[in-house]
Amino acid sequence: MKFTLKDYQEEAVGKVLVNLKKASKRWREDGDKHAFSLTATTGAGKTVMAAAVFEALFHGDDNYDIEPDPGAVVIWFSDDPSLNEQSRYRLLEASDRLSISDLVVVQNTFQREALEPGKIYFLNTQKLSKSSLLVRGRDRDEDADTDAPPLPMPDSRSWTIWDTIQNTVDDPALTLYLVLDEAHRGMRAATGAGEKTTIVKRLINGSGSVPGIPVVWGISATVERFNAAMSDMQGRATLPNVVVDSGKVQASGLLKDTIILDVPKEAGQFDTVLVRRGTDKLKEISAAWAAYGAQQSDAGVVLPLMVLQVPNAPDHNDIARLWTRFSPSGRSCPKMRWRMCSASTRPRPSDATACPTSHPSGCRTPHGSGF
Repeated sequence: MKFTLKDYQEEAVGKVLVNLKKASKRWREDGDKHAFSLTATTGAGKTVMAAAVFEALFHGDDNYDIEPDPGAVVIWFSDDPSLNEQSRYRLLEASDRLSISDLVVVQNTFQREALEPGKIYFLNTQKLSKSSLLVRGRDRDEDADTDAPPLPMPDSRSWTIWDTIQNTVDDPALTLYLVLDEAHRGMRAATGAGEKTTIVKRLINGSGSVPGIPVVWGISATVERFNAAMSDMQGRATLPNVVVDSGKVQASGLLKDTIILDVPKEAGQFDTVLVRRGTDKLKEISAAWAAYGAQQSDAGVVLPLMVLQVPNAPDHNDIARLWTRFSPSGRSCPKMRWRMCSASTRPRPSDATACPTSHPSGCRTPHGSGF
């Protein structure tokens, strides 16, 4: 791990690994399916804890007394592609043993006979919807509310994603784990959420020839939501939920006791506060360097540079308004070196004295030279 886990995180990771070890053993020996959740308040570092679990699951960890599972395969599932991408980024950020190739985003072009061990596959409800290329050609779900035949499988595809999941579950050398990120989403009964509910239940319960995924690990902010979501799941035992004490999270410093918001009473425009503070700081640094140069009798002069980054094709009126923060008159600049950056402009020589009153040819700034 790139991060040192907090005490409560280490404790939770250990409990999750105990549950996964039990669930895997019972699946391989008796064919029993299990589910449990990791519940922790927002900000507790649930994804960081998940990264530590995956490292131990794939590579083993003496601290947790766990051997690597050579057949472990993980599906990370949520109802939001952006949430998946965020989780994927955080896993990579936290782990030094998980590589980009280990974290596979399942796209419409994805096809494998079975999932590969040692990898985490990111799926979302859209990828498993009726119209998705990943499911075309699969027999109609027995719970479907239509008698219409399934859409034909694309010519270039040999397996649907449901075929791949079925083959993975059926392979005795593999153990498939399902991680439900924000586990209550997509499983609660709500208007317009029928297909999402069916998809998640099909992953958990199975449907037709597709068996349910053996081990389900839910990640949620409240244990009640996970318990309610799992209440009608079939043929699946539950293991003790891992609940992180929010008091321990607060004591660790990750959650603040008090947040003070300073709202100015006076009316005005405050979107240039940082520019003004940066300008004041630049003046202070410039004066300090000038005094240091005079004290050292150094011929070299240090001229601090302020970089003001703006969007592509910036509005010149906005730039002019920002520039007036440098000088009340808006007509001249303090004697300091500055530049403006925009991806749509090119570098130009900077002026260390003052802005010219006329613009250089092609200059995109209201005053001064730069780019």
